[in-house]
Amino acid sequence: MRLTDKIMGHLLNFTRRIRLTPKMLILTLLVGFIVWTVLDTMQTKMLKEMSNDYIDKILEGKNREHRMHFDNYVELYHSTAKLIVLLKPFQDHAAGLNAHLSGKHSTLFHSEIPPWLPSASVMRHLVHIHYALLLDRKGSVREIYQDVSEPLPHALLEPSGLLRQLSHNQSYMTSVEGAPFLLTSESLTGADGDVKATLMLAAGLDDDFLRCSQSANDENELVALIEKNKHVVISSNRPELLPAGTPVERLGKDYKITGKSFFDWGSSDLILELATLVSKSEFEQMGRTILRSERRQRSILAFLLILSFLLIIFAITRRIEHLMANISDFSEKILGIRINGEQKGDELDLLEDEFRHLTVAIIEARDIVKKQAEILLSEKTVYLNSIMKSSPFAIAATDLDFVIRYYNPVAEKFFGHKAEDVIGRTVPHIHEKLKVDPSRFERAIEIVKRNNLYTYNVKTTTGSGTLFLESRVSGIWDEKGELIGFVLMSSDVTSKLKAEEELKAMAKFPDENPYPVLRLSQEGLVLYSNQASSPLMDLWGCRPTE
Repeated sequence: MRLTDKIMGHLLNFTRRIRLTPKMLILTLLVGFIVWTVLDTMQTKMLKEMSNDYIDKILEGKNREHRMHFDNYVELYHSTAKLIVLLKPFQDHAAGLNAHLSGKHSTLFHSEIPPWLPSASVMRHLVHIHYALLLDRKGSVREIYQDVSEPLPHALLEPSGLLRQLSHNQSYMTSVEGAPFLLTSESLTGADGDVKATLMLAAGLDDDFLRCSQSANDENELVALIEKNKHVVISSNRPELLPAGTPVERLGKDYKITGKSFFDWGSSDLILELATLVSKSEFEQMGRTILRSERRQRSILAFLLILSFLLIIFAITRRIEHLMANISDFSEKILGIRINGEQKGDELDLLEDEFRHLTVAIIEARDIVKKQAEILLSEKTVYLNSIMKSSPFAIAATDLDFVIRYYNPVAEKFFGHKAEDVIGRTVPHIHEKLKVDPSRFERAIEIVKRNNLYTYNVKTTTGSGTLFLESRVSGIWDEKGELIGFVLMSSDVTSKLKAEEELKAMAKFPDENPYPVLRLSQEGLVLYSNQASSPLMDLWGCRPTE
């Protein structure tokens, strides 16, 4: 465990020495690579699924189109047979055909278009006829036209009545001597309803037939006829890629297959499926092309995002460096403390160190200032308390509720109460025995609020005798100019009052007064003297008036 902690400590120290911009670049690339890998895996899977769905839909649409072409071509075989029977050359030839029915007749083979078929210019607009069989009214094959190299199956040289019946007036797909064939037949009847002749068209369901059934636009597409029972391909429009006899199991390895069994109309004793195929290699190549395009776009987007992120980190780094410079200047110029020298490494870690050192410096400075303030306040308090105690005036302070907060020794002497007995008590409570009218305090408050001064004289009795006090009440105001309390200052005017009384008495009997008495004018002239000459007159430098 200690070894792991030591390794982690070395790793953290190493990362702290790397600047923020390259470190964030490495971290961004690492996270981006992980996110890229995860997203690429997910997107590749998603694209494959989407491509599969898309290809399946395309194949289904193409298969429906190919099936429609095939069905139309099969139907066209029957329509061609009906058309040929209605033409005059066929009817004329059929009339002559039944004129010689006695005896056994040999079958006539044609390699060129016979007269009972339309001309070559007309045949080009019809289906490609592999075999055309002309049967007399008894059902015997009298003439055969062949336009393919493969010989006509022996079973069609003498078609059975069932075969003629199943192919009559419709297209019929069946197996002839193991080979799939399309048969269709149409009869020419007379006015009495008797059959005069029958035309049977036969075509092998081979590569040529399948190629002819599809449009020219489908040449680059792969279409195949599959025999469901044997699970083999019997023909395709591109035999060089998909020859007859190819097992269906092999196709699944190289192709995606979409098909549907038929025949939906007509008659058939074959279970066939027309399938549309697409090469998996082409499909995968298309997917790779799409994926490369997507990756290219993601690469451009990722590059732009990383570039933008680096620009943001660069701007943040510059701001951090500027902030650290301001902190250093503040610490050095204002606090007088040099926090750190020039360092290199992660700007956030350096900023954290700067703030930590600044915090410590501020706390130390605050403690110093606090101690100095406490010392100064203590000195001021001691000095002020000394002044208050040494003052000849009685001083008392209260709050707005007249609760006494300060009481100096002179106040104790003048009012006869100890400080510890009155501090914390209200003035009305202290003077409760004197039955002071409460309205007196209310008037005092109003006067102090208005004039900031309320004066009154009071006579009090102490242990040393009776005292006459002159008192002044003023307000205590805070920094916001709000009244927060009152201060009382009282002075002893007993001696002053006695002196004034004596002066009044002497002024009442000046001639009998043993003391020299002078009355002076503003100009210093003696208005009255009870003695003609005295040291007092000499002292003042006065002269008697005439």
